[in-house]
Amino acid sequence: MSATTSGSSTNNATLIPAVLTAAPPPWHSILILCSMITLFLWRLPSIQSIDQDATIATFTNIIFPSFLSLRQLAYIRLAIAASIWALSIQTILGPGWAQETTYRAGSKLVKAPNQLRGIKTMYPFTSVAWNLLGASFTLSGYIALQAAIQMESSSNEMKDLSGLSLSPWLLRSALILWEIAAPFTLLVATVIRYAIWPAVLKVKDSTANLKTFRNIMMHNLNVLFAMLEIALMGGVRVRLEDIAFAPLVGCMYVLFSWFMVNKWNESTKGPQYIYYFFDTTLGKAASIALVMLLVVLMAFYALFVSVEYIMQSMNGNVVAHLGFVVAVCSLSMRFYD
Repeated sequence: MSATTSGSSTNNATLIPAVLTAAPPPWHSILILCSMITLFLWRLPSIQSIDQDATIATFTNIIFPSFLSLRQLAYIRLAIAASIWALSIQTILGPGWAQETTYRAGSKLVKAPNQLRGIKTMYPFTSVAWNLLGASFTLSGYIALQAAIQMESSSNEMKDLSGLSLSPWLLRSALILWEIAAPFTLLVATVIRYAIWPAVLKVKDSTANLKTFRNIMMHNLNVLFAMLEIALMGGVRVRLEDIAFAPLVGCMYVLFSWFMVNKWNESTKGPQYIYYFFDTTLGKAASIALVMLLVVLMAFYALFVSVEYIMQSMNGNVVAHLGFVVAVCSLSMRFYD
């Protein structure tokens, strides 16, 4: 009887995965990330290069001036920014949610509900990308509004912006934030649609959290906002020369994830990652994920760089511009299983 009980206890123990006390990144992941950071720091543009396009003209351009005034452009940008900040504030002040990561087979981490409340709700990359987009639209909307006020108050017939003076760092920040936030919108949406959502369905977990109003906004409307800007509103360009900024922010987030590994949950639950592809216990797969994420981000950055030329080929056809927005949104958004 006692032998049977002992054997049963042993079998049960083998079925319960051991809880790790730490999950440090493997050496090859550290090497890859350090190499990326070094490369992109070396590729950072000079202030003089940024200033070539960080101008008032960049943020006051209107793709279809017969349909949209400068003041209307400013108000639309600021309305988008307001909707972004409103959702972020509501999320911070709300009850939060329990986030469970669907780890891949072979992971040594134990799945556990991570309670995200208050400012912690802004820690997922989705929230970071969302708020960067909000900051971008806030600055570009402010610049356009100041320009509209200047033009409307100008006494000369040319209605130029020669009398408007804005901080160079305001203009630089607006450009750099846009160049970071724009490709992040597609990165977030496509990772959710083609990686995280299918992974949850594969193990028959609930996708209810992915369908909440907050996630629908942050995973889908972010793409719509970016597409509206580049194809129908101001067409703020993304410069190839500034390609280093977005991946550098991405690298900083990877470092942040490694730092937070034991802070998402209580110690008894062990290390946790809120994105399964950051799981450092997967060994080489973790390093491959870092490279793949960089490749995908660079592809989306290249798309935004090329949009300027794609729009030119459409010869000002509103329907073609609208079709581009619909095509990109339909390929990246997801609302249901």
